[in-house]
Amino acid sequence: MNNLISIENKNTLTSLDVAEITGKEHNKILRDIRDEMGKLEKQGIRAEAIFGLGEYLDKNNQKRPMYNLTKEGVLQLAARYEAVVRFKLIEEVTKPKNYTQKELLLMQLESLEKIERLENENGTLRLENKIQEQQIMEMKPKATYYDLILQNPNLLTTRLIASDYGMTPNAFNKMLHDYGIQYKQSNIWFLYREYAGYGYTQTKTQPIVRSDGTPDNVPHMYWTQKGRMFLYDFLKNKGVVPVIEQEERGA
Repeated sequence: MNNLISIENKNTLTSLDVAEITGKEHNKILRDIRDEMGKLEKQGIRAEAIFGLGEYLDKNNQKRPMYNLTKEGVLQLAARYEAVVRFKLIEEVTKPKNYTQKELLLMQLESLEKIERLENENGTLRLENKIQEQQIMEMKPKATYYDLILQNPNLLTTRLIASDYGMTPNAFNKMLHDYGIQYKQSNIWFLYREYAGYGYTQTKTQPIVRSDGTPDNVPHMYWTQKGRMFLYDFLKNKGVVPVIEQEERGA
């Protein structure tokens, strides 16, 4: 036998439920609700907050209007009825409701799923905000650093710059990370704030097709010509030079 656990009943009632509990015809319940709503709205109170309009299918499969009442809506409506009817409605929305352990487990699982979904949505939102933040910071220098370098519209991939140094993109990215220039989050490279506001990069979104055939968009960081010169000066101070200079040194 399943154990029953009592918790507060916060479920709403529909006007159909009210009609069944009170023994009144549904159309009369609708009339009473509309009358209450009119009185509240004349006083500037939003009645929709406690009386939500909905619909149901009757026995002929026809759509009919009904209302979803919050606990406050039920109490508001109950005040117009005689004592016994009022008691039944108040009891229905205030008495504890018994749930089996299985029902409680299902409710907990639903809550966990909602929490997980919200966390995923928040994580996605934080990542999108970070991308937008970097894009905004990348745009700032255009007003103050509009020089010969910035007039060159060409954007460069990390692969292309890495090839200048005879390195693979992965090795080059790791080197820049080790030097504290960039960091990786959710498979996307970001410049550290120290370098993010100088127009060294531009982040663009590229359309791709996933392995399962699903279309998607993936942000990708590109280097500007100014960024390329920054990397050249920075790495040269670290003793890392392009292949062409390595060859000149070895000549």
